[in-house]
Amino acid sequence: MSQPSQFPADHITTSAVGCDSGHPLVDYLGEEMRPGRYVLLEVADSGIGMNAATLVRVFDPFFSTKFTGRGLGLPAVLGIVRGHQGAIQIDSQPGRGTTFRVFLPTLAAAASHTDMPVAQSASTAEATAMVLVVDDEESVRTLAERMVQRCGHRSVGASNGLEAIRVIQDNPGAIACVLLDLTMPRMDGADTLRELRKIASDLPVILCSGYHSQELRERFADNGLAGFVQKPYKLADISAALQSALE
Repeated sequence: MSQPSQFPADHITTSAVGCDSGHPLVDYLGEEMRPGRYVLLEVADSGIGMNAATLVRVFDPFFSTKFTGRGLGLPAVLGIVRGHQGAIQIDSQPGRGTTFRVFLPTLAAAASHTDMPVAQSASTAEATAMVLVVDDEESVRTLAERMVQRCGHRSVGASNGLEAIRVIQDNPGAIACVLLDLTMPRMDGADTLRELRKIASDLPVILCSGYHSQELRERFADNGLAGFVQKPYKLADISAALQSALE
């Protein structure tokens, strides 16, 4: 299928599209998307649009053209879409508005891409480790927990930072490591990390996000993190991060 055509401004539309090697779709970085069927959500406005310099940075965390903006909205969207193995396209020109296209794989396509190889079993001592997975997206959290278990560890989930704090407070010494999502409602990853340091200063914490890891490393350089895992999750990345954190 060819690239979706432009629609008149100010609209929200949904449709189903196909992608294969003969008719590839590309994301906002120009990278080809995986073949398969996608649900397409298209949102367009007739606003001021964006120039090339802004478009290049539109998904950068903490970048905003608004005085009161935090620059986390679009990076959060990108992280969620990637977590569901989707992709985003953007069309924008100054004075002509902006169109965002969000591609999410259909259920059958998503299932075919989440098959995970079995990781090497952890040693008996390592297998006793309990890993707390903190993520507000249930499907993403469940996937991460499955990967933790594939690595030979046990897992427990928390849907937000407040719940994670309660789990650790109610089970002192039981949690060996935390996989912590950065962008969550109620209490985000940064605030959760600060609270965790107050009650369990030596607890290994691995930060997880769809943001670029280098930018996060610089931002959290003084927080003593045990590592970073880029979303969407990959078994090899989680396995390596846990092995390093639990040594």
